[in-house]
Amino acid sequence: MIRFEDLNRYRLFLESVWVNHRKQWNPERTPKIVSTYMCRYSCIFLINILKKEYELDCQIINGRPKFKYLEGTKFGK
Repeated sequence: MIRFEDLNRYRLFLESVWVNHRKQWNPERTPKIVSTYMCRYSCIFLINILKKEYELDCQIINGRPKFKYLEGTKFGK
């Protein structure tokens, strides 16, 4: 069973990775929310953790909603 403490630890680790990558990519344009556009990288990390640590058979499925207004994100900011 996945424990909250583990999830919190993974999140803290990912936040540090996101910040470091942002600084390398474009230090002048770090978004207020450092997880912005980090979904794919986070999923790759988490799927490996879930498989290795919890023996869960997972796969990443991606895509976008059919209509932009359903995405829940705003582009161009």
